[in-house]
Amino acid sequence: MPKKYCDSSMKKRRESHPSSSRGYGRDIPLPPINFFTRKECERRNLKYQTAIERVQERLESLELSKYIGYHFPDEVVVLMDGGYDSKKIEKCILEKGWDVIISLQSSRNVQSSASTDKSWRSVSDMFWSTRKQSPWKTVRYKRDGKRRRKGIRARKLTGYLKGVIGREIALVCSEKSKGEGRRFLGCSRAIVCASMILQLYKIRWRVEIFHRDVKGLFGLEDVAGKKFDAVEAHVHWVYSVYILMTMLQLEGGLTAKRTAVSKVIRGNSSRNLGRKIQSLQGQFGGREKIRDLVAAVVRGEIAA
Repeated sequence: MPKKYCDSSMKKRRESHPSSSRGYGRDIPLPPINFFTRKECERRNLKYQTAIERVQERLESLELSKYIGYHFPDEVVVLMDGGYDSKKIEKCILEKGWDVIISLQSSRNVQSSASTDKSWRSVSDMFWSTRKQSPWKTVRYKRDGKRRRKGIRARKLTGYLKGVIGREIALVCSEKSKGEGRRFLGCSRAIVCASMILQLYKIRWRVEIFHRDVKGLFGLEDVAGKKFDAVEAHVHWVYSVYILMTMLQLEGGLTAKRTAVSKVIRGNSSRNLGRKIQSLQGQFGGREKIRDLVAAVVRGEIAA
C-alpha cells in the first residue's frame, strides 16, 4: 500500500521511505494558493480562475520530491473532501500516476460494475438498489492513542465515476453504528478493502487539526490588513511560525511549545528594548533618542 499521503488542501504527511529520512512523520504545509476575486484580477490584470482551476494548476506543477525526497508515483495518495470532487482534478491526479481517495457527494453520478443496469445514477441510489449484493459489514479499528476500538458499518462496491473514463474504482458507503453520519467514498484502487480506505481517509482529519491550530493558536484569522498583499503576508508568517513550532525539540503539543516560547520572549532583553522605544515615540526629540539608544545597544555600551 502507498506510504505517502497528500491532501488536496496542500498538506502532506510522509510516513516512511527507505531512501530518505527527510520529512519523516511530519506534516508539511505547502505554500498557500492565492484565490483572487474577479475585481482583484481586474486590478492585477490577471485572468480569473475558479478555486478548482487553481488547485488543478497547483497539482500539475507540484514537485513532491522537493519536500519528501525520492518516491514512486504510485506511493502517493491524494485525500480530498467533497468540495474538491471535480473531474478535472481527478483526471489530473490519475495522469500523474497518483492514487486518490475522495469523499463523494450523494448526488455524484456513478456506475456499478456488479449491476446489470449500466446507466449513470447517483451514488446514494446505487447503494440503495444494490443493498442485497453488498450487505453491511462492521469495520473496527483502534482509535488514536486508545485501546478501545471504534466500530462503523460499511459497504463496498466497484464501479466508475462519470467523467473519469477507463478507471474502475472502489466505492464505499459508511455510517456510524447508530445509522448516523453516512458518507460515500471513492478510491482509485478497486482492490483496496473498505477498512483500509476508511483508515486512510481518516488521515485527512489532520488537515482539520492543522486549521484549528493555526486559527486558535497562531491567529490566522486575526488579521487587520485590508489589502490582499497584507493578508497574504500574514498567512505566510503564520505558516512559518507553525513550521518552526513543529520543529522545536520540546515536549508536549503545540500549546505547550507556544507557552514555553512565550516565556522566553517575555524574558528576552530585546523585548525591553522594544518597550523603551515605544515609550520614546511621540516625545519631543524622541527620534534622536531612539537612534542613539539603538546605536548604543549595537555597540554594546548598554544592555537592551
